[in-house]
Amino acid sequence: MAKGLTIKPVFVDELVAVVPNTPQWSERNSVTIDALMNERLILREDGSELQLILDQALKPLNMRFADLKPRTTISNNNAIKSAVEAGYGVTICLRLIVKKELRHGNLLAIPIENLDNRVEYSLVYRDADLTGIAKRFVRFITAPGELELC
Repeated sequence: MAKGLTIKPVFVDELVAVVPNTPQWSERNSVTIDALMNERLILREDGSELQLILDQALKPLNMRFADLKPRTTISNNNAIKSAVEAGYGVTICLRLIVKKELRHGNLLAIPIENLDNRVEYSLVYRDADLTGIAKRFVRFITAPGELELC
C-alpha cells in the first residue's frame, strides 16, 4: 500500500446464483458451479467487473470466468435479470444487484457451494487530499449500520 493512503471498509456483498422463482429452484439450499454450467448460463460480457470478481472467487477451484462458458452474454444487468425472471436461464451476480427483485419475490438467490462469495468494497483515499466535505462523506459512508445504496 502506498504511503499516506487510508483504506476504510464500506460494505460487503456476496456472489450468488440468481434463478427464476420456480418450484425447480425454490427448494434448493445451494447449487454447485457444475450444476450452473449445465443450465442456460447468462453472464455479463467479457471485461466486466463481474468477470474480475468471478475470476478471483473461482481461483481456489482452479477455474476462471472463461471456464464458465456462458450460453449468453449481456452487457446490461437489467436485461440479465429480465431474462432470468422470464425463465431463459440463470446467472451469477452480486446480491446487491438483485436486491429489489429478491424483495419482491421475482427472483431467488442461492448460495454457490465451495465458492469464495464474499466481495468487500472499501474506500481508498489520501488523508492529506480530503476537503471538509470529503471528510464528512467518508464519515457518512463508513458509519456503522447498513448502508442503503439502492
